[in-house]
Amino acid sequence: MTQKKIKNTSIAMDQEMKELLRVSAIKKKTNSSGIVRELITNYLDLVVNDADETPIILRIPADKRSNEKALREWLSVKNDVIVKALIKNENSTCV
Repeated sequence: MTQKKIKNTSIAMDQEMKELLRVSAIKKKTNSSGIVRELITNYLDLVVNDADETPIILRIPADKRSNEKALREWLSVKNDVIVKALIKNENSTCV
């Protein structure tokens, strides 16, 4: 199988973002380029598919992940909030 040839691209960013990128790469056991490629791929997928789906990202607290009852309660609250926000958003755009 032939590998795609990857060309370099330069991206300007402030030092704080560069450090965050470096730390993220270490955490994911990859390099900064891999993180940037993943971020761009995910972002572009969201942009292309935004009419078909509404992406929702949840940051689940660590203390909820290992406790099924607490996690279900937390998700139930988030679910209600998400549904209300989506319905409100749809109703406000249907003028």
